[in-house]
Amino acid sequence: MYIINDDIINQQEQKGRAVFLSIHSGMTWTTSTNKYDVWDVSGSTRNTDMFVEIKDREIKSTIYPTTFLQVDKYNNLMQLPASSQKKAKAFYFVNYTDGRSYVFDLANIDNIDQYRSKRWMKDVSLENQDLMIEKEIYELPLALAVKSYR
Repeated sequence: MYIINDDIINQQEQKGRAVFLSIHSGMTWTTSTNKYDVWDVSGSTRNTDMFVEIKDREIKSTIYPTTFLQVDKYNNLMQLPASSQKKAKAFYFVNYTDGRSYVFDLANIDNIDQYRSKRWMKDVSLENQDLMIEKEIYELPLALAVKSYR
């Protein structure tokens, strides 16, 4: 039987959020409390709403030249700016075990479909989960990040 441990998933998500919030501490962020929300944190400036999906990868950033974002997650994130009452942007933040992090401005990735593929991957990206499913993803080159942190 295949059991998803919500505590382990929550711990992993909190690691990524903590890194993001420490890097971007000069702004007030709202953390999503619903595990099914499209975004993990959101924030606002006078003119712009920002929605951020955060992932904490349990690998070094140097292992692969790309990171993946599920197509359905991307599509849902890109709908958020359209539903906002003011200008809005969607971002993807990825943190790695070697202390490197990358931020992608999803609206500024030209011709994103060139990065689209299907891969057999773990259903839940945790070490103790072995169920593999085919996922439709974007393999985003780390070089497309608008900002990287060390």
